[in-house]
Amino acid sequence: MVTDACNLACGYCYVDSCPDPAGAGYMKPTQVEFILKSMERENVELVHVFGGEPFLHPDIRDIVEMCTDFCGHVNIATNGTCLGEHVPWLVKNKASLSVNLVGDDPRLHGVIGCKFPLEAVAENAKGAVQAGIPVNGIVCPFPVEATPGTNAAFYASYLHRMHEATGIADFFVLYFSRLGRGKGAWERVNHGFFEPEGWISFLCALRALLREGGEPFSVFCEPAFENSVFTMLPPPPVQCEMIMRANVVIKYDMTAYPCALCIGTGDPRHSVKFDGDVDKLWAAFCDVQARAVTRSANTCKHCSTLPYCGPCVPYMQDGLKDYRCRGNTGKEIPVACPLATVRLY
Repeated sequence: MVTDACNLACGYCYVDSCPDPAGAGYMKPTQVEFILKSMERENVELVHVFGGEPFLHPDIRDIVEMCTDFCGHVNIATNGTCLGEHVPWLVKNKASLSVNLVGDDPRLHGVIGCKFPLEAVAENAKGAVQAGIPVNGIVCPFPVEATPGTNAAFYASYLHRMHEATGIADFFVLYFSRLGRGKGAWERVNHGFFEPEGWISFLCALRALLREGGEPFSVFCEPAFENSVFTMLPPPPVQCEMIMRANVVIKYDMTAYPCALCIGTGDPRHSVKFDGDVDKLWAAFCDVQARAVTRSANTCKHCSTLPYCGPCVPYMQDGLKDYRCRGNTGKEIPVACPLATVRLY
């Protein structure tokens, strides 16, 4: 996380971004260099750069070039509003982009807290695609229609429109998190859409509609729950990346987290200051800690479904249980890592 500066104020974001660039925090290129040197023996395959809005960082080009030299593969998550002038050097560095395409439907304005400039973002994304940059379209669905099926029809049509407008061939459908600033948006949505039956029904209906339309693009999704429909999900014991040690997130103030969702919790148990000692970092984020945090949630500890479930540690904040769970008795759909991604279509 190279900065918390952002020129938008989307209420569904789980990062508390700063609207004032002058008062925002920025990771220095020397700090990036220090991190990369510390990670030399870790066989890093990808550096993911995000914010805030990364392209508001005055040294973003230098940072990306350092990361490219380090591992050869850099992905940048962006709201897409500032892409134009950066396209030439992004092409040179073979960077990929994940562009936020939340939508422009008036029904979404009240949820996200602002009017998203989709037309301008889509045009910028199109320019990046035409320049040869790999671009993923990021969509975070909300219940704009009455049922999972009608909502799926809305988003199937929307994905088709975004493909036509931008040329993007890969889309990611994200499961909404109410961490950080997203707590405000959570108060304005129908919670049933994000409960197991609602979300799984939506994804199944969306996949059926995409197949029916024979769409020429791919869609990946975050199932967020265990279900036989999504057989590609990893088994519950290794879902949590705190246990897998699959990644580490380092904020501009050099605070390290085992997962991006932990940034929104404000819980000091979920972070450590990064001093260059990678072994110390992994020791702090080992499975012992992950399970210790889970054990603090009594409602999970005594749940009969816990051995088959993947309760998310950052979500252990409301009533000491993963808020996606209604108190499983073994008959409901167990929760899974909300960031585990599988191909939907």
